[in-house]
Amino acid sequence: MITLRTLAFTATLALTIGATAARADLRPEPAHHGEAGHGEGHDAGHGEHGAAAHGDAHGEHGGEHANPKARPQAPEDAHWWIGQEILPISLRDKVAGMIGPSFIDKDPATKLNVGHIFMGLLVFVIGIGLALAARRKVKGSVLPPKSFGAAAFFDIVMEGLMGLMTSMMPREKAVRFLPIVTSAAVFILLSNLLGLLPGFVPPTQSLNTTLALGVTAFIYFTYQGIRAQGIIGFFKHFMGPMLALAPLMFVVELIAYCVRPVSLALRLMGNMFGDHQVLFIFMSFGLPLVPLPLMALGIMVCVVQTVVFSLLFIVYLSLAVEEHDHGDHAEGHGHGEPAHAH
Repeated sequence: MITLRTLAFTATLALTIGATAARADLRPEPAHHGEAGHGEGHDAGHGEHGAAAHGDAHGEHGGEHANPKARPQAPEDAHWWIGQEILPISLRDKVAGMIGPSFIDKDPATKLNVGHIFMGLLVFVIGIGLALAARRKVKGSVLPPKSFGAAAFFDIVMEGLMGLMTSMMPREKAVRFLPIVTSAAVFILLSNLLGLLPGFVPPTQSLNTTLALGVTAFIYFTYQGIRAQGIIGFFKHFMGPMLALAPLMFVVELIAYCVRPVSLALRLMGNMFGDHQVLFIFMSFGLPLVPLPLMALGIMVCVVQTVVFSLLFIVYLSLAVEEHDHGDHAEGHGHGEPAHAH
């Protein structure tokens, strides 16, 4: 059974291994052939300069790219992470090749960051394991768990989310929406917390992951809104309360509506990327206990960002389906005036 004691032991072990590997990776590399090739007839300073220039010809950081377990041009290998030890380069190159060039800046597959994909799969496996453990614990039981474990974890998360949802929508709708909101919250929380372990990269620091979450939420609350109101009723509330301003309001409201997944993605990605970079900078100093205050603050950031994403998801769901409760009473132009009257 997964308990707090087991999780603490696993986290401590991962911290020890990660810190040791990170310190080993920060040690200076031995001289390479570039220094010997360009160092004849020069002093040691010129030899080092020649070696650095030779390394820069193959990439931005010659010392880092000398690591045989790193993909030379991939941003995921800018510093050591656990994937370099357990994931062969051939596998990461194959995954990058399956994805193809970057959609935005057209970077080739060799420059694609695929670390977040493997970390996302790891979070998925952890989440499924916790869910199965919680199900086995609570199956056939009506009493809350006595100790903190997977069942207590899900109980806390779902109880908190249910309280937020029932304050914004009827309980029957909250029960229907609770599974997907809980899934998103647990995935984001585990992804955020994973970045606090040395050598692990949080999937949520990549725009690919957060945009996928935002688009998934966008599709779901749009579908639920159309299901509740119908296509005509769903788009009707974009027109505002005045018929004369309906064309302008429709365009403005539609743009604001379509920007929602982007705002969800950028907010989560920006906060987690900044938090992970600050933590990595302090850990790179190699000083014991220095990163611990940052890790404590990082836990708070992870929880807050999970709450923010989940809260906005719930708000958008509530806005998408709330007109249905009053739509049958709409009169005249039907621009949501009865809903605002309540």
